[in-house]
Order: sequence, then structure tokens, then C-alpha cells
Amino acid sequence: MGASHHEPCLRYGEEYKYLRGENSIYGDAWNFITNREGITRFWEDGLKRSGKFENVVTVGMRGEQDTTIMGKEATLADNIELLRDVLRTQNQLIRENINPNLSEVPRMLALYKEVEPFFYGDNDTPGLMNSEELEDVILMLCDDNHGNLRTLPTEEMRTHKGGYGMYYHFDYHGGPISYEWINSSYLPKIWEQMSMAYDFGIRDLWIVNLGDIATQEFPLSFFMDLAYDFEKWGTSAVNKTDIYTMQWIQKQFDGIFAQDEVKKAFELLTGYTKIAHNRRPEHMNADVYHPVNYKESDYTLKQIDYLLDIAEELYKFVVSQNLPTYFSLVYYPAVGNLNLQKMWLLTEKNHYDAKLGKMEANRLADQIRECLKRDRDLVEEYHSIDKGKWYGMGLSEHIGFINWNEEGCRYPILMNVLPASKPRLMVTVDGTEQYTEGPAWHNNNLFLNDFLQPDIEEASFTISSLSDLNADFKITSKNQWLICSKTSGNLDGKEKTKEVIYVKIDRSAMHDETEGSIVVEMPCGTATIIVNAAQDDFSDLPAMTYVETNGYISIEAEHYFLNKEATNQFGNVNRFKVLQGYGRTLSAVKAFPTTEYFTAGKDAPYLEYHFVVQEAGVYELELCMQPSNPVTTEHTLFCGIQANEDIINILNTLPEGYRVDDQNWAAGVLSTIRRYCSSINCTAGLNTLRIYAVSPGFILEKLVINREGKKPANSYLGPTETYYVGK
Repeated sequence: MGASHHEPCLRYGEEYKYLRGENSIYGDAWNFITNREGITRFWEDGLKRSGKFENVVTVGMRGEQDTTIMGKEATLADNIELLRDVLRTQNQLIRENINPNLSEVPRMLALYKEVEPFFYGDNDTPGLMNSEELEDVILMLCDDNHGNLRTLPTEEMRTHKGGYGMYYHFDYHGGPISYEWINSSYLPKIWEQMSMAYDFGIRDLWIVNLGDIATQEFPLSFFMDLAYDFEKWGTSAVNKTDIYTMQWIQKQFDGIFAQDEVKKAFELLTGYTKIAHNRRPEHMNADVYHPVNYKESDYTLKQIDYLLDIAEELYKFVVSQNLPTYFSLVYYPAVGNLNLQKMWLLTEKNHYDAKLGKMEANRLADQIRECLKRDRDLVEEYHSIDKGKWYGMGLSEHIGFINWNEEGCRYPILMNVLPASKPRLMVTVDGTEQYTEGPAWHNNNLFLNDFLQPDIEEASFTISSLSDLNADFKITSKNQWLICSKTSGNLDGKEKTKEVIYVKIDRSAMHDETEGSIVVEMPCGTATIIVNAAQDDFSDLPAMTYVETNGYISIEAEHYFLNKEATNQFGNVNRFKVLQGYGRTLSAVKAFPTTEYFTAGKDAPYLEYHFVVQEAGVYELELCMQPSNPVTTEHTLFCGIQANEDIINILNTLPEGYRVDDQNWAAGVLSTIRRYCSSINCTAGLNTLRIYAVSPGFILEKLVINREGKKPANSYLGPTETYYVGK
């Protein structure tokens, strides 16, 4: 048994506030300077009371409510000296009350938040590192409260006799935004971070902060099993979290689920945690995903509805006596997460459609109300099931945080549209922000460019009603090779507010044409959709070569042309490995061994990407990375970039002055991504790009390449992957 970071000498800081007072034997100040005698007695009584049990004794001292020990006017040296005095006093108390041989008493110092600088010190002030007061003490390092490790032991530090621990979070009360409602942790991320911690020598004590155990059973089981049997589930078990998930479901629902139901529960667990990883429920709002670009909101909504259907199917399958098990372990955290995500995605679409005057906005508003009702009903059912066993566990506020915590939270603002007084329709090109009502004096030309990618066979546009009056439309394809799913139709603006028109391409009928058109006749005018299509033959290019077709190239990191290993001076192989399912879209790549610093051009592994651009010039390269923190106090996380035969540029992917708690860090942990832009020189035609591993913690998810100053359309998940040979 033990405690984490504000509970020295087996006595809780929270307990002190009930015992303090003007006449208390413990004094009336949590202050080792002004109330040394009272605080020392408080600690000593804690050791006398609980020291006979099997404990890990926390040492050190923090201010109340997780604040600094001394005031802002105190220097770093002042804080370090005070903490050193605290440690000496506590060590003596432990000798006197538990065991005179300190090395036989498990002790831990949590280097949490503001305590970390006291351990490392700076160039002018030596920290507590290597001090005799900490000789046998486990040094508890921590993540950034959002699942990303902070500093890790260097090779020299790993000789520390007391060993190291890690304090990790599945739940957090603090900035930039709290997350305390239901599970939103993702197994691939937990595996990647905690296996890296183990590789760096953090093997003596793992603590995970999960608030309430309720709804956290799934990630907690994995965390504990990873610690218990690291040989089975750790660094050597790359991409084995899916296997673990299947085994966990089979264990929890043995005799309840047949194999088909196990597979569905697997889809539900991995699906909802992936979506929650992309954006935790408390961190969602109406301005996260883009409502139309790349169809990212529609695609996510489709995923959510698919998973919600699975959840309901399993709910109906489970007999009543087994329902509490399914409801608490799977259904409530999954449906709670997915329903809330759906509510915000619908809200952003509601706002977007309302600003265009679409009657569809009113239908979306009704769906948002249904989601809010579903959220409340879900909590009520959770509280009532199994005779109220989990009553209160769903009361945590979780909607619309605009500050670090729930105070002032804002529920979705719904926009309703008043109908136009005459029949009016609007055409929009799906996946883009283009729209028109078709009047001759406005720009009534739209562009459908999906078919510039040779692998795309179907695209779409949408006709929407702007009134509640019957409005007819007629669609004419001017080219034989373009086939629309409808040639005419009608919208009433009430029951039927929009019609999605699917366009298929018959490339065999194109002959030499590369441009076609579709005309949509509406009550107030005519929209012309200009369809650009490629007939290029890329068969002379090698497989995995990306081709610029629409002004930019988007590459999933695992789709490299070459994964080049390197051998270090000891004959060990360094290489990138694909982390399946990791990150916000497809996967990620990370260099192994995870503890190594590599020298580009010597022992650094690299990934090589091939791509073709139409014009020579300066291009922007955007790297989309996991928001890793640097493993040292130097605040650098390097990688190497080489375009064609240019020199290898070693670049720090962290912004200047980066620190855990600044705005750059906050944006990264909320969006679970960090973006870094660099310039590269490209030639017309085939180009080669190499990405070298340099610093530990570099994890690449996606690359985007575009002409300098001509960025792709804005989005949350980034542009969807573009065409490559063999796709």
C-alpha cells in the first residue's frame, strides 16, 4: 500500500486540514518553516499508525492542493534546500519508527509538476539528483497528466540504487481541460508510452491515476497486466493490444458471449477508444472537426453510428442477469463516449448548415436534442442498474468545457433556420466548402476534383432546400463517362431537406477528355459542376510512389517506399516499426530501440518516401506527430529531413521555449497531435524524401506536402491520404 504525491510518511495532506487548528498538536500551517514541530509530529504519528504494514512510504513535501512548497519569491536554491531538510527529517523519522536500516524500507519521491525542477536543478544550482538523502529512494517520474511521458532516466541516471517509478494518468483534474467522466484511454498509446518507460529503466513502481475505477476496468487491466508480465505484453509485443483486447473480452464475458459477440465487442471497444483518443469527450466542442472538408465529420459520424448499432445489438443479446456486467464494463463507457462525440459533430454541422440557410439545420438540431436526452437517460440507467450499485458515478460534468474545469461549461448552441418565402435550392460539393444557388450574376460554377485521383470511382454533391416549399431539380450530365445517381427530384424542405447525388466515372469511355460537366437546374438558377478527371498512366512509376493530383500530397506514415535499417557500433540493428492503429488516422511509425539517440547518416534508421510533383520549387513539408515530450530537460526533440540530394537537416520539432504547460503543449494534448512544418526543395517529376530518427520519442503519423503558401483546406484530422501507385 502507498500513496502518490501529497501524502508523505503515510499521512494524507487531506487529513491535515481536518486536524489543524490553533490548539492542535499539529499546528495550523502546512509549512515546514513556520510549523516545523507540528508537521514533524503529524508525519511521525502517521508512521506510528501505519508503518507496521507493507507500505511504500512517500517522502518529500508539496504545498497544499498540489502547489509549490514555498512562495513565488523563493529561489530554486531555497526550495531545494528546504526539500533536502524535509527529506533528512523524514528519513530520521522512518529510522526511528519503522526500521533503522533505511535501505529495507521502500520509499518513493514523486517528481510531480513543480518538484521536477528541484530534482534536476539548473546550470547554477545543483538539484537533489545523486543526493545521499535519496540514495535508496524510488524516484517517481510522471507523465504530463495527459498520457505523454516527461523526462526519463538517462543512461547515467539508471545506475540510481533506488530505481525509478512512473506516475501515469487515465483521469485528470487540471489544465488545459480536465477529463474525469468515463474511460477515454487508448491501449496502443498506453503500450507505447509505458513500454518506453520500462525500456528507460522505470521498473520499480508504476502508479496509474484513474479517479473512479468504474468504467476504467479495461485500460486498468491492461496497465496491470503489462506491468505484471512485461515479457509477454511489453516492448517485444509490438501490435499485440488487439490480441489482449480479445482475451480480455473472452475472460470478462466467458459463458455470456459466443465468438460472434466477442468479435462485435472487440469492434466496439477498439472503435470507441480510438475515437475518444482522437478527442476526449470533455475536450470536444463545435469547433474541433471540420463540418465538411474531406468529409471528416461525416466519416466519423458513420463510424459512430456503426459502433452504436453494435452496442445496441449486444445490449439486446445479453440476458438480464448479465446486463450489469455488459452495461458497466462496455456499454456505458462506449455509448456515453460515442453519443457525446456524435452530439458535437452534429452541432458543428448544424452551425455550418444554418449559416448557409439550409433547412437541414433544423433536422440536425432535433438530432442534437435527442443526443442530449440520450446522455441523461444513459446516466440515469447507469445509476439505477444492479440496485443502484454505481449511483453517482455518472454525475461528473462532461459537456462543453470552456475552462480547465466544468465551471462555466456550455452545452451545444442550436441554430434554427427560418424558411425562405419562395422555393430555393443550393448545391454543395461534398468534402469541400463550395456552394451555389445558381443565379447567373453570381459564380455558379463548382469544381469536383475527386476524380483527379486515379483510384477514385465515385464522388458526390448534395442538393439542399432553403425553404419549406416544394422545389424541383433536374440534373444533366454533359459527358457519357459521368453517371449520376439521379437525373431529377424534388425537396419539400420539411421531411426531405437534402438529396445526396452520387457521381460515378467510367474511365474507359473518356477517350481523351479530362474535363466534364454536370448541370443542375434549380428554381433560382443553374449550377454547373465542372468535373476534372485524370487519365494519366502511372504504371512506369514504382509502387508506393505518391502523385500530386490536386495541389498537395498526403501520406500515411506507414506507407513508405523504403524502411532502411542501420547498424550501430555494437552491431545492434536500429529500425522503424509500424504501430498499427496508433494515432488519429491509420497508424504511426517509431524507431527502436526506443532509448537510443541516433546520428543521421551513420546509425540512424530512416524512412524513404517517393512522390511526384508537377512543378519544381519550394514546398512545405508538414509532419504530423504524436505530441511527445522531450525525454530530457533540454526541451528538444530532433528528427532529420532530407529531400533528394540536399543535406540532411537536423531539426528540433518542438517550438522554441517549449515547456509542459505552455500553449503549444496544451494544443498538442487536446488534439493528440503535434504539427511541424519545414521547407524542402522539389524538382518537377520524381522526388525522394527521407525522415531520419534522431531523438527518442519521435513518432510520425502523417506527412503533408504542398506548394509553399498553398496549404490544403483546413481540417482536424488532416487531409485524407492521396493517391499512390498501387493504392
